[in-house]
Amino acid sequence: MSEPVLLKLAGRLYTARVGTIETEFYARAGAVKDGAVALIDMREVDFLSSLGIRLILSSAKLLGRRNVKVGIINSRSANVVEALTVAGIAEIIPGYDSEEAAVAGLGSQGGIAQRIPPPQAMTSSRAGWSFLRLG
Repeated sequence: MSEPVLLKLAGRLYTARVGTIETEFYARAGAVKDGAVALIDMREVDFLSSLGIRLILSSAKLLGRRNVKVGIINSRSANVVEALTVAGIAEIIPGYDSEEAAVAGLGSQGGIAQRIPPPQAMTSSRAGWSFLRLG
């Protein structure tokens, strides 16, 4: 397996900030070679809004279409990890506590494109909330 590409995110991923970083982040994700391994490094993310989750999911979907294996290096923030879990992202994109664990875990998995549900499947009837609505 080739060296993984790290797509680093840091700080607070709230609505206004996601708007300022998404174009560059999508460009970096788009530059990952077909069939490679990409790790979305969230170790330094300390807040995650619904738009931050959309950024992660959209990037993973873009990469998955090109047979890129995608994993998340989990945030050190329990709130961010919980947000990913509640949003269902943890079931779609595997999360790991380190780069080494991610490389080992992704080495035995296929791509993620088949695990990403269509947008209409990402809502919950629980209290009328969407899985992507976190705040």
